[in-house]
Amino acid sequence: MNRFLLFLIVFSFCLGISKGQEQLGLSQENHAGINAIWINPANSFLTPHPWDINIISAGVFFDNNYGYLKNTNSYRLYKKRKSLSFEFDSLKTGGGFLSAETVYLDFYKSKKVSSVALSGKLNGPSFTIKIDKNSSIGFVSAFRAIANIQKIPKELSFYTYFNKPFYRSFPISSFKAGYLSWQEYGLNYVKRVKGYSTNTLIGITVKYLAGNEAGFFDNKKTFLLQQMPNDSIAIIGKANLQYGITTRSFNANHFLLKQNGVGVSVDLGTTIIFGENLKDQKFRIGVSLLDIGFIKFNKNALEYKIDIDTLAIFDINDYKGINQLSQIDSINKILSKQALNNPEESFVANSFSVWLPFALSLQFDYSFSQWLHLNTTLIQRITSKSHAVARDNIFAITPRIEHRWFSVSVPFVIYNWRDFRIGTSIRLAYLTLGSDNILSVFSSQTHYTGSDIYIGLKFNPFWEKKTNKHKRKSIRKIKCYEF
Repeated sequence: MNRFLLFLIVFSFCLGISKGQEQLGLSQENHAGINAIWINPANSFLTPHPWDINIISAGVFFDNNYGYLKNTNSYRLYKKRKSLSFEFDSLKTGGGFLSAETVYLDFYKSKKVSSVALSGKLNGPSFTIKIDKNSSIGFVSAFRAIANIQKIPKELSFYTYFNKPFYRSFPISSFKAGYLSWQEYGLNYVKRVKGYSTNTLIGITVKYLAGNEAGFFDNKKTFLLQQMPNDSIAIIGKANLQYGITTRSFNANHFLLKQNGVGVSVDLGTTIIFGENLKDQKFRIGVSLLDIGFIKFNKNALEYKIDIDTLAIFDINDYKGINQLSQIDSINKILSKQALNNPEESFVANSFSVWLPFALSLQFDYSFSQWLHLNTTLIQRITSKSHAVARDNIFAITPRIEHRWFSVSVPFVIYNWRDFRIGTSIRLAYLTLGSDNILSVFSSQTHYTGSDIYIGLKFNPFWEKKTNKHKRKSIRKIKCYEF
C-alpha cells in the first residue's frame, strides 16, 4: 500500500462511509403547475388551467471543484459507459481520449476550500386542482437523494496533501459530509388574497418523509494531522469526530427502497402578483422557505463519536483483512481501538437524525409581453449545526419564451457563488427536456467537473375555455353605478 492509496482511504471515509441542481425549466414558468412548488409552494396557483397533473419527472446532478476529467462531456461518457477506463494524468496534456475508452483524470491545484455535490430527484404522480377562484389543493410524491462535502480543507486537496513531508503537522479545519435518500408525500394548499391591483398567493406544503439511507461525518473542531511512514497518520492534540450510518447501505446486493426512518417537513411561501388578475400580471415577487424538517433513523442505524485529547495513530495496515464496506462494524471497532484504546467506546446509539437541505429562496418574474418573460431566482442554503445535508447555492437569470403549447428558457446560472454556466430548457406541449449546465452535456469540456440533466412529462386540460363574444359585448353595455 502507498501514500496515494492511504489518501483515498481517508478521503473515502469522509465521503463514502459517512456517506440538483434545481431543475429550473420545470418550475419557473407560468405553465409549471404542480412542479412550481419545488421553488415556492404558492406558485402552483399560477397555472392558467383548472388542474395540472405531473406524470413523472426526473433529474440528476453532479458537480465538484476538487478534481476533473479532461476534454470530455456527459454524452461521450454515457456512450462509452460500459467500457470506460480512467487514467490519472498529472503530466500529460490530456488532449482527449487516449483511446475510445480511456479518460484522463486530474486534480485542481487550488489553495482554496473545495466541495463535492451529488443529487437526484424523481417526482412521481402529483397534481394541483383549483377548488374555487381563490384557493387550490395539491398532492406531491417524490424520491430524493443528496450527498455532499462542504468546505473540504485546502490541506486535503490532492497535490497539497502529497507535498507534505512526513512528521510535519498541518491543520484540518472543521467540515461536514453527508448523504440522505428519502421518499416524500405531501399536501399543498394555496390561498389567494385580492388587493388593490395586486394578488397575493400564500402557500404551504406539508410532507411525510420515509427515510431510506443516510450517513454523516462531522469534524467539529480544527485538529493537527501528520503523515507518517508505513501507511500511518497521526492526529495531534484535541479532535472531535462524529459520524453515523445506516448499515443496510452496504449490505444489499441491489438497490431497494427500504424504510429505515421517519420524518416530517414543511415548505412555506408567498408570491405577490402586480396586476388586476393572474393573466394581466406585469411582474411578481416571491419568497419561500424550503425543506424545513428532518428524518430520524431508528432502524439499521449506528452513531459513533471519537474524542481525542492528545494523540492518536491510525495504521492503515490494520484494515488489510477488510475487503468490502459491508464489514462496517469491523471498521468501526478497529477505528475505535486505534483512537480510544477500546473497540466499543466510540459507539453512541442505534439511531440518529439528519436535517433536510434547508434553504431560503427569492424569485422575481417580469413580463415584457404575453410571450416574453424574464425570471430571477435565488436559492441560498441555511446552514445547521446539527447533522444535515447541505443545499447548493443558486442564482439564475432566465429569459424565456412561453406559450400554451411550447416554451424555451435559457438560464444563466451562478453556482455556489463561484462558477458560471448556461442552461437550456425546452417544453413541447406536455414534455420538458432541459439542463442547467447544457455545455457539459454535449460540448467537450477542458475541465469536466460535473453535469446536470432533467426530463418531465405532465398533463393539463387539452381544451381552452372560450369566452362568448356576444355575451362579453352585452356585458360591456351595462352601466354600473356607484353609491
